[in-house]
Amino acid sequence: MSLSDRPEVLVTHAYYLGRDSRRRGALYPLPPLQPLQIAAFLSQQGDARVTQWDSTFRVDPSSFEVAVSRMRPLAIWLYTHPTTRSEAMAMLAASRR
Repeated sequence: MSLSDRPEVLVTHAYYLGRDSRRRGALYPLPPLQPLQIAAFLSQQGDARVTQWDSTFRVDPSSFEVAVSRMRPLAIWLYTHPTTRSEAMAMLAASRR
């Protein structure tokens, strides 16, 4: 990925359906609405290249490390919730590698 194609802001969230047995059993994932709204807002401003990465159907936070190493964004906007704190911490650690 060339420098001009690389996103300046990567917008994501820390929800992994595979780690939420209650919602996975009911096939009821939570949609990542807040990150989508932020990505849309930043894109409308036109000042930065924005990419959205959805973790909902990924297996675990290690897939985020692969995405970050491939995209190499300048900034990461990570939406989290108290129930996804451990995933968010793993994603932050992965983004620093």
